[in-house]
Amino acid sequence: MKSIVLIGFMGSGKTTVGQRLASELKVPFIDCDDFFVSKEKMSIADFFDRYGETAFRKKESEHLADLLHQNAVIATGGGIVMNEANRQQLAAHPCVCWLTGDFETIYQRINSDKANVRPLAEEKTPEELYQLYNMRQKLYREAADIIVDTEALSMSEIIEKIITARERSLN
Repeated sequence: MKSIVLIGFMGSGKTTVGQRLASELKVPFIDCDDFFVSKEKMSIADFFDRYGETAFRKKESEHLADLLHQNAVIATGGGIVMNEANRQQLAAHPCVCWLTGDFETIYQRINSDKANVRPLAEEKTPEELYQLYNMRQKLYREAADIIVDTEALSMSEIIEKIITARERSLN
């Protein structure tokens, strides 16, 4: 099996869906943010503070190139599509799934998730986050083979849609 890569805005459910999908497919789950922290030996927030977003995106791109060769379900960071090289890597990959949903729902998830510190969400107003969300929509679309709107679907339905679409793309 080639890896399944999940992309989407922060709070779109990439980690939650990815863990369930990996369990269903009996393959490892890799969260790019966790992978980044383990490789760089510091939190993403600390890396942002120390080196800035540009350096973060460069490292993120290096890690993505390594991860795309894994036999796993991979949940990327929400901004992975900001880098042209990343979009090219993703577009060349056979199974990239964009998890999307209504901004209001995603914003509520971001605000209620106290376990994950999201540097960009903390420094932006809701209006600025909405602008970022809208700007990234085209970039996610460019990179995705599969688009799943998670808004009105149960977890089981989301998993089923991804698996079905993946099987169709492999045939």
